[in-house]
Amino acid sequence: MRRVLTACFCAFITAASLSAQTVPVQSRIVDIDISRFPTVELQVSVTSTSTSEHPALSGVHLDENGIPQRIEYFDCPRDSVRLSVAILLDRSASMARIGDREDPDSTKMREAVKAIRAFLDLLGPQDESALFSFSTQELTLRNLFTVEQDFTFDAQRVKGALVPIVARGGTRLWEAIIEAVKLLEPRRGRRALIVLTDGRNQYGEAYHTPAIAAAVDAGIPVYTIGLGIDADIGALAGFAAATGGRFFFAPEATDLSEVFSGLAGTLITDACVLRYTSSNPCLDGSLRNIDLTLVGNGFATVADSFYSVSLQLSPVTLEILGNTSVTARDTIHVPITLAEQFPTRRPLTCYMTVDYERNLMQFVGVNSDGTMTQGSPPTIVEGPPGVLEISNVDFFPFLPTGTLCELLFLGVPRANDTTARFEVHDAEVRSACPTSVTARGASITVKACEDVFTLGDTTLIVLPGDGSVTDVPLRIQVSSPPGTPFSLSVVLDYTGRPYEIVGVETRGTLSAEGGVIMEQIAAERVEFKVRGTNSESETVLLFVRVRVRKAQREPVRTELPVSSFEASGNCIVDTRMAGGGNWSRFLIDGICEPVLRMRPRPDLSNHPNPFSPGTAIRFSMRADGPVLLQVMDSGGRIVATLLDAWMSAGEYQHRFEGRDLPAGEYYAVCTTAEGQTVRRMLLVK
Repeated sequence: MRRVLTACFCAFITAASLSAQTVPVQSRIVDIDISRFPTVELQVSVTSTSTSEHPALSGVHLDENGIPQRIEYFDCPRDSVRLSVAILLDRSASMARIGDREDPDSTKMREAVKAIRAFLDLLGPQDESALFSFSTQELTLRNLFTVEQDFTFDAQRVKGALVPIVARGGTRLWEAIIEAVKLLEPRRGRRALIVLTDGRNQYGEAYHTPAIAAAVDAGIPVYTIGLGIDADIGALAGFAAATGGRFFFAPEATDLSEVFSGLAGTLITDACVLRYTSSNPCLDGSLRNIDLTLVGNGFATVADSFYSVSLQLSPVTLEILGNTSVTARDTIHVPITLAEQFPTRRPLTCYMTVDYERNLMQFVGVNSDGTMTQGSPPTIVEGPPGVLEISNVDFFPFLPTGTLCELLFLGVPRANDTTARFEVHDAEVRSACPTSVTARGASITVKACEDVFTLGDTTLIVLPGDGSVTDVPLRIQVSSPPGTPFSLSVVLDYTGRPYEIVGVETRGTLSAEGGVIMEQIAAERVEFKVRGTNSESETVLLFVRVRVRKAQREPVRTELPVSSFEASGNCIVDTRMAGGGNWSRFLIDGICEPVLRMRPRPDLSNHPNPFSPGTAIRFSMRADGPVLLQVMDSGGRIVATLLDAWMSAGEYQHRFEGRDLPAGEYYAVCTTAEGQTVRRMLLVK
């Protein structure tokens, strides 16, 4: 946004000799330019009553409203040379075109020559000038920097050098500026480089930063002129600002005469030029008093003046970004943004009130990572329901603009899609300058969601009848996306069953991280309170540890009844039982072959059982001897030989993998000199 400044400028001079032995020197401020405020440029006349030469200065100090200012540029005429100015002219092929068509009249070049000649006519006898041009060699594209006329006090010679210049080739602007600065640096007097181009740098972009550094190190301000709509206005304006010069835009070639006339008014002067950036950059309508002190060999002189700026509040746009769509189960991120730039080294204060629809969501916190408030999160107080009072006092912005912070909400479960509205009011932003805040709210769409929990497993599970503990998987299917947290309660009633529930195991299950609370709510009823996270690959909610009450001589069929099942999440919940309400079914194996069990034989077991996909088969030998360990299917076919060797007495374990086998009953058969032992195993899928 362009700022329109109104300034009242009045200068009055107080020239004084600060020592009775000083050389009579007078100083006065002849002009104050605040068109680029907060940059302030002064033209200061410094004369000696005893000599025609410009007094030599050794120091300068400036206060604005009593506050010392950092002087960015100060230069005066030196000896017999008032001004050393070099003109760098673009003579690439685009200077002979208008848009995409050739221009046989070379309008751009003709008007440029006309404007430069008029500028040269205004130079005085103490002003020296030079003319350089740049383009590229058409085949090799190397830089063609040409000294059309070296520095001379004869402006007519420079004007004559304009005639033979012909437009051709490409543009290597930054390299040409570096060459021009090298030639201008050793010149006396106030130095300035004028650059005229109608396009963009085509080659050697890496020289952009070195070109700025060269001009700054040499203390040479670069005045850039962009001709036509194809000129790189941003790069040219930035370059001029970085070197202490000014940028001029000429939409048409005929505007060049006015541009060069303005340059003459700025550069061709007997006065010293001083430039600084006001420590108070605000358009606050204040009066600014300037106190300037110049020090030389044996003298010091002061000049006073003042200027004023208009009162103009800096516009600030505080906005909630909306027009997004989220699912009720997800955390809702609501960013609050600032559109304008703010300095990161000055404190910023923000106040606002945000209204949200409490029946649609619940406020849970704020995120400041990666935002302007990183390291300094705002204070948020929830007053009346659905109203957040947000404040952040005197914090230093981590970023100059963008997202101030993110408000975090959880959606309330809903059966239908709905629209949530956020409003901002009572917003206030305080920076170094007065501001006028425009606050904007936003709407987001909260999509309904439904989570289906299906509990149970219709697979037949075999429990050993020897009283050992078996981990029975309790499986669940959840329709929510992987990583979604949930909570549920399951009540198991095993009244009158031939088994008892003795514990719970969560390792490797959906509840491994959230945990399970097991509570005995009646003599033979147990409740599991589960906090879990849905997974794409795992379906086991937990393992119920079951033990048969007493040995069974014959197989017994029973079941694991679920008497109560409830679930909750961030969506509408539907709970179901697998197989249309069937519970997990058990088969308690009987203890057979009592005569065979009386004979000595190797101990044989496996864990887990049932298993999927693998199980560890353990056996022990009381004496050294041969051992054969095999696995058979229910038809008596050998599906794996795990071991066939001479073994020393001791305990051993071998892994059996059933990944490639169908689900069903299998038998581990261990044969030693002591006899043969068979272990029944159940592979589930």
